[in-house]
Amino acid sequence: MTTTSRRLTCAAIAALASTATSYGATTFVTNTSGNAAALAGDGAGTTTPLTLSAEDGGGTLNLTTISVFDQNGVTTLGMDANSLGVNNDKWGVDQEWTFSFDQMLSFDGFVMNDTNTVQDPFLVSSSAWIGNTVTNGSNWTFNSTTGTISTIAIPASPTTFTFAGSGLADVAAGTSITIAHNFAGGGGVEMRSFTVSPIPEPGSLALVGLSGLFLFVRRRR
Repeated sequence: MTTTSRRLTCAAIAALASTATSYGATTFVTNTSGNAAALAGDGAGTTTPLTLSAEDGGGTLNLTTISVFDQNGVTTLGMDANSLGVNNDKWGVDQEWTFSFDQMLSFDGFVMNDTNTVQDPFLVSSSAWIGNTVTNGSNWTFNSTTGTISTIAIPASPTTFTFAGSGLADVAAGTSITIAHNFAGGGGVEMRSFTVSPIPEPGSLALVGLSGLFLFVRRRR
């Protein structure tokens, strides 16, 4: 291999590494006609396959509901043409949903709105985020000790809460995430969608990189 070829090969490796470690995002629309419609009726122990976007390879991401909590004993998710909630299409006092995925991913955010005049705060937490150094968003704050995001009052119109790029750690496969209504005086919050970015396993990245390098070197000969 010539000096020029070696330089080109090194450049190709760097380019492949840069490309391989990038990943796309998939937004799951949580209504009865959205790509997360299958979550309706899920309860503890239910695993639902969700289809990733073409940018993420179009594969399957399995979401397992660990628990659905309501002070009145409701144990399933509900949904209508607009949104996802607990028991019905909305979130009420102290309702919680705890779930996990079968792949490591970045939990990038969600879209919510509040149909009640009292604009409620919401909590999102994971053990993966404990001790993280995070930059607060314009409409949420972060508690590093508990690994908890707190929204600053959910507006009446659908609003995006973005966590991507804030410093939150990726959540490993099987590690739980909890979304909780945490306000005693309200209710009526609607979850319109949530967004995640699956992260390819290191072994898969290496295979892609080696395959690409082989083709590059072969073309150079």
